Formats: sequence, C-alpha cells, structure tokens
Amino acid sequence: MIAAADMSPREVAALKRVHRETVVRWMLDGVRSAAGDRVRLGARKVGGRWRITVEDLREFDRATNHYAAPIVRTRRRHAAIRHRRAMGALGALGILGETTTGA
Repeated sequence: MIAAADMSPREVAALKRVHRETVVRWMLDGVRSAAGDRVRLGARKVGGRWRITVEDLREFDRATNHYAAPIVRTRRRHAAIRHRRAMGALGALGILGETTTGA
C-alpha cells in the first residue's frame, strides 16, 4: 500500500528541480557528503515502482546539504518566441547588421 506521503522519482525530481535519472542515481549510487561519506536516497519498490518517503528525502537533504527549492510554476516559452525576442534585443542593440532580401 502506498502512503499519501510517498513520492515517485519523477515527483522528487520536480521538487528538487533535477532530472528523474538524477534521483534514480541518488537512490542507487548515492552521492558524497561533505564529510566524504557516500549517502544514498532511501527508497523502496512497491508494486515494481520506486517510492520515496518525505522522511527519506529530508534525511538525504540533511546529509548532503541539498535543500528543496520552492516549487515555482514557470511558463515555458516556445523556441520561436525566444528566438524572436533574442533577435529583437540584438537589433535594438545594433548588433545585427542590415538584412538583405534577394533581388
């Protein structure tokens, strides 16, 4: 049975703002603490899926000095919008030269 406080590696990754594979690596391989010890993120398999308790995550944070970043939802910008804005900024700075069209 999965407790309400259990999280999947994907949920922990979103909370910590890292990739899901990083969380899996923390569980399987661990990381070095400031003292030089290897610290693993506690997890268990329930029904073939990894689950991490809040207590295990807090213990890992204390041992490795990883602090949870606040969850902030940001709007992702489409690549074309980013490109247009970058070109506009470069044009405003005078970095872009004259554009020519084929005659």
